[in-house]
Amino acid sequence: MGIPKPITTRQMREIISVVTKSVPSYLPSNIAREWISDKKNLEKAVGKILWSKKRAPDIVEINWRIVYEALGMQAKYKFAISRLKVANKASLWVIPVLRGLTCKKLILCLKKLGVNIENRINNPDITVRRNDRHPNKDGSYVIAFRRSIEADEDNRNLSAYDMKKKGLKGITLLERLLLELGYFIATNSHLDEESVTLCAGSYHINGDTPRVCFRSGILRVYVCWCGAKDQCDHLRARSAKPGRL
Repeated sequence: MGIPKPITTRQMREIISVVTKSVPSYLPSNIAREWISDKKNLEKAVGKILWSKKRAPDIVEINWRIVYEALGMQAKYKFAISRLKVANKASLWVIPVLRGLTCKKLILCLKKLGVNIENRINNPDITVRRNDRHPNKDGSYVIAFRRSIEADEDNRNLSAYDMKKKGLKGITLLERLLLELGYFIATNSHLDEESVTLCAGSYHINGDTPRVCFRSGILRVYVCWCGAKDQCDHLRARSAKPGRL
């Protein structure tokens, strides 16, 4: 399992050829004009088809050695993994979160791999000042989350404030970006295509909470803020679970 490579020029030409042939010669002129005048929606429709083909299963394994190689942290991974007792649980993604990781490093790595990511949180390693866990403060650790493309259904309509009141621990922004990178390297696909992960384990000093999602229509990962009491059906936290043996 290696780092996914971008589309080749030959593959691009072949896809263009197939798409061109798929346009029926009997397509009414008025419908053709509508599509031509609405190029943005046409691009979204084609893009959605290309990304939805052969969807990756939720239960995919993530090779964290390859992930940390992509981050240029292979030596730290080799040193830390022998000391971290990582459990192997079929229903969970068990994530080693190593000292030296930063949101900036993860975002840059995703961009380097060709991911279109829009970060609306200025300097997240500085502005996201409070985290339930952080490797550069607490040292390397292991954490686990349910294996699912979409955020946890159990946390539907629960705000970051509600999670805290219930004593529930949510994913941090750093962990969510690391999981995004791991899942993308394993599948060339993205998490939260229909939902939005509420990073309830991270906070701004004013109480705002980060959120992350992928929008297949425009092929973009979004990182932005929401209010501590914001809640809706698609905004859901991923509950943190023990990842050690």
